[in-house]
Amino acid sequence: MIGLINDLLDIEKIKSGTMTLTSEIVGLQDVFNDVKANVAALTEEGHIYFECPQTKLTVVADKEKLNRVIFNLVSNAIKFSPPQSRLILAACISTNPSEKKESGKEFVEITVSDQGPGIPPDMVSTIFERFQQVSDSTHNSKGGTGLGLTICKEIVNMHGGKIWVESVEGEGSIFYFTLPTEMSAVAPVPAPN
Repeated sequence: MIGLINDLLDIEKIKSGTMTLTSEIVGLQDVFNDVKANVAALTEEGHIYFECPQTKLTVVADKEKLNRVIFNLVSNAIKFSPPQSRLILAACISTNPSEKKESGKEFVEITVSDQGPGIPPDMVSTIFERFQQVSDSTHNSKGGTGLGLTICKEIVNMHGGKIWVESVEGEGSIFYFTLPTEMSAVAPVPAPN
């Protein structure tokens, strides 16, 4: 109940504009290491192989809120992954030309891939909406408020990024989100006359 209340309060803060970002240049490896440490007991208990390839990429983000987004996506992936399956948290430079064209910025794409049951096709487009949870016999016992992915979406949107999922039922899901890179967030210094 407390988790639900806190999630609802956070959504209202986002919607009312009272949740603020403290943006800084954030090394993704630091955040990945924090998340990996925070879920170590869950991966061990669930017998999940959690891979996190090394990265030197940086983004402009609120580190605490970025940590929350990644933790939420990773902990969801663990929750729905069968024993002995693989979970991968990775980052690369986004190759989406439309995103760069729309904003004039470079983006980093962060992915969380799992080998869980996947998301039914009819839910892929609504999974980020409030109180949406996959509701079949495989997922019923997993718990949660149905607000975690909504909060992730709102936080990513506040950063100027995008979030989406690709999923094949019975094979797993890949959650993607983008954030601006260090270079794109630093305004160019005008050349002296």
